[in-house]
Amino acid sequence: MQKRIRQVGTLAARGSSGRLVNLSIFQEFLDAGTKDDPNAERKGTRQIMTADGRRVTRVSKGKYRIAGSAEVLASDDPTAP
Repeated sequence: MQKRIRQVGTLAARGSSGRLVNLSIFQEFLDAGTKDDPNAERKGTRQIMTADGRRVTRVSKGKYRIAGSAEVLASDDPTAP
């Protein structure tokens, strides 16, 4: 069961036209509580989204595609997923 979602990072990526797009990385946390530790949680899936709320899919490390678009964005950020 999903417990919470938290923004865990941001990165800048550029389209082929040179347009800069800011992306936000969100981490899902799931309830993993037990009798001994009722507040325990574990990491779930990560989601990448644009600043205006559009979903982004990861093509490969440092390469992304905004849902519904054919344009591939690229980031040279060494911490980019």
